[in-house]
Amino acid sequence: MLNQPIQTADGAFPGATAGGAQQTIPERKQPAASVAVAHSPAGLATGWEIVVGQIVGLVSSAEALVALPRIFSSAAMKARTVISISEKEVGQQAVLAFEDGDFAKPIILGLIKTAENVASKVVVEADGDRFVVVADREIELRCGEASITLTRAGKVLIKGEYVLTRAKGINRIKGAAVSIN
Repeated sequence: MLNQPIQTADGAFPGATAGGAQQTIPERKQPAASVAVAHSPAGLATGWEIVVGQIVGLVSSAEALVALPRIFSSAAMKARTVISISEKEVGQQAVLAFEDGDFAKPIILGLIKTAENVASKVVVEADGDRFVVVADREIELRCGEASITLTRAGKVLIKGEYVLTRAKGINRIKGAAVSIN
């Protein structure tokens, strides 16, 4: 589904693609004055319902493209959001409400948590005494050409143009084998 044209409620936008690529999406069309905003698609009564849709593309961290199969078969719509959204959230289900009950103005209220998208998250705990980061596979700290990587297998990789260790006491290097140069 990545990098395919997205079909929206207002028509196809050839420049818009799923998967977080840079996109130019026209602004949401406002209903004409003679059109009743209260018109409800099949299955919805008033527009004041909470609806579950799917994030199919990213416009910015404050706007995404959402598919609302219950309302507009497979067309994607531009939606504002009250949470930050990144490329990682494309494909996830989102909880939506509609501004003033207007189905053309969706607002993302939050994301549906599932075992898949919760289990793969990084956990960060911080208090005044400790800072702990937990990940399933790997943690990497990077700045320019320098990095420290911790892997699930127990490896600690320190890379840099210049690596210095200092100790006021003993500076020990322990291992089953120690190789210098």
